Amino acid sequence: MNRKVFLTICIVAAAFMAATTASAQAPVRTHDLVPFFEDVRGGTCSTTMSGVGVITANTPANTVLFNRTFRGQPNPQFCEPVLNPDGSQMTLGQYTTVTGRSAVKCIRRGTH
Repeated sequence: MNRKVFLTICIVAAAFMAATTASAQAPVRTHDLVPFFEDVRGGTCSTTMSGVGVITANTPANTVLFNRTFRGQPNPQFCEPVLNPDGSQMTLGQYTTVTGRSAVKCIRRGTH
């Protein structure tokens, strides 16, 4: 194999590798999201015991919600009601019916 043939093979191989790495994958869409209620408690709330009011799959939709969070130190908000824009206390059914969509796609100059 002479030098020109070897150089041509290397250039073709590099072009194929560049072509395969440059294409981005489309966004992955999933409808199998698991609800995660980190600081939200349902029905009852305790300032001392974190397990009280934990939301499970069996929690009824009409259960009123409380915010039990350590965020905002040094004055954390413990067991404050989660309120709707009209001032009424939010229920689990209202909390879980919120929907939204987003998609992210990698492109050559960043993210779209």
